[in-house]
Amino acid sequence: MKTLGPALGCCLALAILGVAGCQKATEPSPAPARPDAGVELLSVPHPDLRGTDPGVQEQVREHRERVERPGGALDAEAAARAWGDLGLVYVLYDFIDAAEVCFENARRLEPNDFRWLYLLGYSHKLAGELDEAVTWLERSLEADPDSVAAMLRLGRAYFDLGDHRTARRWFERSLETRFSAAAAEGLGKIAAARGDHAEAVEHFTRALAEQPRANSLRYALGQSYRRLGRTEAAERELTASGDVAVSIPDPIVSPLATAGESAQFFLIQAGEAMDDQSYEAAVAAYERALEKEPSSFSTHRSLSYALQKLGDLDGAIRTLETGLERGTTGDPARDDGERAELYRILGGLEALGERDEAAIGHFHESLRLDSGQDGVRMKLANALARSGRFDEAVVEYTALLASSPDLAPDVLTRRATALVNLGRGEEAIADFERAVGERPDDRRLRSRYADALERLGRPEQAARERRLATRDTGVSALLDRATAALNRDQPEEALRHLSTAEALEPENPVVLYQRASVLGHLERCDEAVGAFRRVIDREPRHAGARQGEIVCLVLLARYGEARVRLNEALRIFSRDARLAHLQARLLATAPETRVRDGELALAVAQRLAANVDGLRIRETLALAHAENGELARAVELQRELIEEARRRGETELVADFGKKLERLERGEAWTARSPREILDVALR
Repeated sequence: MKTLGPALGCCLALAILGVAGCQKATEPSPAPARPDAGVELLSVPHPDLRGTDPGVQEQVREHRERVERPGGALDAEAAARAWGDLGLVYVLYDFIDAAEVCFENARRLEPNDFRWLYLLGYSHKLAGELDEAVTWLERSLEADPDSVAAMLRLGRAYFDLGDHRTARRWFERSLETRFSAAAAEGLGKIAAARGDHAEAVEHFTRALAEQPRANSLRYALGQSYRRLGRTEAAERELTASGDVAVSIPDPIVSPLATAGESAQFFLIQAGEAMDDQSYEAAVAAYERALEKEPSSFSTHRSLSYALQKLGDLDGAIRTLETGLERGTTGDPARDDGERAELYRILGGLEALGERDEAAIGHFHESLRLDSGQDGVRMKLANALARSGRFDEAVVEYTALLASSPDLAPDVLTRRATALVNLGRGEEAIADFERAVGERPDDRRLRSRYADALERLGRPEQAARERRLATRDTGVSALLDRATAALNRDQPEEALRHLSTAEALEPENPVVLYQRASVLGHLERCDEAVGAFRRVIDREPRHAGARQGEIVCLVLLARYGEARVRLNEALRIFSRDARLAHLQARLLATAPETRVRDGELALAVAQRLAANVDGLRIRETLALAHAENGELARAVELQRELIEEARRRGETELVADFGKKLERLERGEAWTARSPREILDVALR
């Protein structure tokens, strides 16, 4: 088989990702001069490149110039390769209609070349033109009967057309040459479609063993388990499922999957990965984009955000610092705006890591570049107050009151608290009175006012404010009804009562926590995370809300965020053994490699094991050793655990520990098979 031309190293990654549909082109350009007067070439639609990256426009221009040379400049083979390269560039940027014409011209120049027949079928499949795809893929197999990639794509095309018998024939024929997860997946789908879920499970399991990262298989596997009545296995697979598709072994396409010539190409990849919550892939794509355009403010910002989602706070901070060093647009005014934004985000990240002094410096710099950012000024004032710099905080709160009167109740409350700490009682009381005047029904505000009055030595006034803060609004009765509904195992009814209570008292932390807990119980984890966060924003030391938020993040497989929240919680609840165990287990066994940290997991597990006895804790210690590269020690500890579990008669633990030992003896660290595995072990 002939290889592709040297210019193909820029071309196919979007096609790998399954780009469907095609951007429309403008009027066709004139057909270029032909290298062979006996070959009639088609005119290629000229894609509309307005709004695309300048690098994209330059890339397309260079490839078009190669096919538009005078007729004698290229022989037929070289001209076909030039047309093929141009077609692949168009595939890369989703101009599928133009790509098809390019591949057709390449085929006309070399009618029997497998590459062009195959890529015609491939591009028609991308465009959803299945009948055309089948025609060209079958013709490509006449040119190369042993192409597994063509067989697999043909099988998928026939499956999409509903012709499962022919699809099965092509999948099975590909297996005669070599095993592939794509063939097993195709056979599994066909088996599931005819209701044979036992066979489907067999095929999906084989496919998953071949491509364990293709977690879309777990959804199909879970559905088949569910049809077989194996609910526990179904729940395990469905929980671990995702959107990573099975890839096809393709000597033409696969080697080019990560190649590209423009930053925009990698930014498209990164955006799709972020949409799929595939944060590791997004980070890799943003890093490649920065290799192409190291001065891009927006790419540094996006990479920082992706790193935050993975729980890599330090990496996110370093990325922004690099952006501040290297970023430039060439326009000083625009540069100032971009840098103000990066300093704002950097300050927020430092504050998140409880490094308020660093945050204060960044917020000041952001405001120096753009003084009209009230949100940044509020963050600056709060960081100053947390750092005990109350005089400076009062100055910033006062400036906020002048620029944003709509924020008055919140700003007045915060300024009043700072004034109390400065011993300026009369000014503080005046601020609280103004705030209460604007929000007379805000119970939390009145409670804070009461606390301040007690600190200022005014117990009678404090008692009056507490009475007003605790007056009955019917919320107590609604809480009682919600509790009764939960006791009857009617969580939906409980949620209705709690939602009514929240409408009456939207700031009541008891109501907010109860509602968040019920959402978690109903496995509405996306909503529960936000609800728990509202509680934490009001009561940072609320242990139940902290744990609830972390549990829901793990269940959602948002491991990086869970790691960040665990760090925050353990700074407050440093003696909480359950949270420490969960942190160690997550760091040692999380499915996302960027979340794992063997050294830190080992340090946490060793402290925990020194103070708390338990087989599971000692197992976490063993797995932390493995993640830290100390596999011999991990194997030794795991064997000791198995013997002790045998002595205790813990047969289930013996079996479970044995599975992990097999993995460790093969020289591999253990990876949790599902979010529930991490939670069940650490929080039981």
